[in-house]
Amino acid sequence: MKTLFIILALVSTLYAEKEVHIGTHTFTLIEESYNEYGDKGMTMALYAKDVNASKSRKLSFLLRNESGACSDKNVEEGHYIIKKDSIIFYSHWKRSRSTDNMPIGDRIQVYKVNKDGSFYLSDSKIYVERTTRNEDADEGMQYLYTEAKTEAEKLLLEEYVASVENIFKAKFVMGEESNVLAKEVHRVLMEKQKQKWK
Repeated sequence: MKTLFIILALVSTLYAEKEVHIGTHTFTLIEESYNEYGDKGMTMALYAKDVNASKSRKLSFLLRNESGACSDKNVEEGHYIIKKDSIIFYSHWKRSRSTDNMPIGDRIQVYKVNKDGSFYLSDSKIYVERTTRNEDADEGMQYLYTEAKTEAEKLLLEEYVASVENIFKAKFVMGEESNVLAKEVHRVLMEKQKQKWK
């Protein structure tokens, strides 16, 4: 009996399903753990039932991803909050030790649902440094933390920002805006952690 209880507890941590309402639509929200090819973590996906009662994936999001060796991990941490007609995703990237080709930063994405139950990105902001601050870093990235003075340096910064915006599908924010973004993401992730401790 004890073994059965342990198995059931383990399965429940690997797969969780619930019904959620966003706008006038009902979705099935599924959280699943994975452990593949050295990466492990958890994903969240929203599904709608189609006319054949099968599930159609509408949106997915990474809640946690860890890659790399134990002493040198890269981590992406995420959380979501469901509002009346939208779902907001919060992402934070961090790296440890010598890993230099992974991002650090924060992002907030707001997805709204339209009349037919499809989601569209209504707002997205990001601040991210894609590599470590060293001599081999992207030329434009260094002007996030040192002033771009010449036209050539300003152009490199613009190219870096445009590249990040294209890859992450978000508006790049700097200065005080990036500080506000980071505080909001960290606040939400701390609230998530407190919920786990209850």
